[in-house]
Amino acid sequence: MTTDHQLPQIFGRVSKKGVPYVAVITVWLFGPLAYLTWATLCFCYIRFHAGMKAQGVSRDTAPWRSAFQPFTAWYGFIGASTITLVTGFHVFLKGNWSASGFVAAYIGIPIFIVPIIGWKLWHRTKMDLWSGRLQEGEIEEPPTTDPNRPVWKRGLDRII
Repeated sequence: MTTDHQLPQIFGRVSKKGVPYVAVITVWLFGPLAYLTWATLCFCYIRFHAGMKAQGVSRDTAPWRSAFQPFTAWYGFIGASTITLVTGFHVFLKGNWSASGFVAAYIGIPIFIVPIIGWKLWHRTKMDLWSGRLQEGEIEEPPTTDPNRPVWKRGLDRII
């Protein structure tokens, strides 16, 4: 694609064996990033749930609740973390080991996690459940569904 000028020329750099290493590393960095993002979202909800529990706030006070929480958050966190870690498993198979392959497969994890942990440790933030929270009168009631709508549209409304 770089020879057709569809990508910047840096992605066309190749190793001595002809591997376009810049392009490969870029792809490997963004692949697990999606799973890391999902794992982070689930982890944030797990911590939010623990914070609510520690501060004695009931889930029933929240205007929107998801069923089966925090179990689904744990399921998502464990699943996304497992996929992230297994993505580079091919490096550990017999005859496939290379330091560059290992780094390329797993470099995204510390690049993503270390800044988050560093920021949290540097700023020593605490969980604040009350600042910026909508008051009782500010929360809009969800619109009621029209009983005359077809069943499939009402079902779609429940899903979406």
